[in-house]
Amino acid sequence: MGVSLKIDYMAPVSDLMAEKLVPSLLINLYSVLISIPCGFALGIYSATHKNKWQDILAGLGIMLLISVPSLVLGFLLQFFMGYKGGLPIVVSSLYEAGGFFTAEMLRSQILPVLTLGLPSIAFLARNVRAEMAEELGSPQIVFAKSLGVSRRKLVYGYAL
Repeated sequence: MGVSLKIDYMAPVSDLMAEKLVPSLLINLYSVLISIPCGFALGIYSATHKNKWQDILAGLGIMLLISVPSLVLGFLLQFFMGYKGGLPIVVSSLYEAGGFFTAEMLRSQILPVLTLGLPSIAFLARNVRAEMAEELGSPQIVFAKSLGVSRRKLVYGYAL
């Protein structure tokens, strides 16, 4: 890949990229681990409360998160959660934090993880809600409901 002329003069670019690979993978992994369960839970909740105030409020939040660019979302999270809320805005270095899995490193990764995860949560919730709402109105679900199947089993056993 060549050598770096700006970051570390004449250092191989592949070495510089390898240094940053583990933190980047961790932030992406944490984002996925948070966004999948939260997106499914929000989508299921919204579908089971269809056309009620909870669904309208969730839909409004989903549309806002989908429409806001990630750069703007990151700035807003930095301002409100970092500057006003006290979370660290600058990510701790590996040396300062004492390792990748320390409390200080996890605390410093909250803002990047939320910036990556919130749009994914909104995307998943929107899709899960649409599919669940369609499935909950299907004839087999209506028939199972008429047979006296519990709401919990209808939602989690059949529709999901």
